[in-house]
Amino acid sequence: MVSIREVRRMCKEETERGITAEAVDEIAKRATMLARGLIRLAVYEANKKSPRARVTSDNVKLAYLSMMEAEKEEEDEWGDWNEDVDRDD
Repeated sequence: MVSIREVRRMCKEETERGITAEAVDEIAKRATMLARGLIRLAVYEANKKSPRARVTSDNVKLAYLSMMEAEKEEEDEWGDWNEDVDRDD
C-alpha cells in the first residue's frame, strides 16, 4: 500500500490546501489500485515476449502509455456524448 506519510508529503508539494485524513486514506487506496493495475499491464506486456519473461522498464512504460491511451479514449467518448446533448438543446 502507498504510505499515508508519502501521500501527505505529495499533497504538501502540490497544494497549500489542507487535506482530511479520510481524503489521504482514499488517495492511498486509489494509488495502490492504480499501481496494481500498472503491474498487471506490465506483466501482460512482458508475456508478449515469453510467458516467463521478466518485467522490464520498457514493459512498465508501455503499460503506462496503455493506461493513458485508455483514459484519453474515454475522455473523447464522453466529450462526444456531451456535445451531442448540447446540440439537442
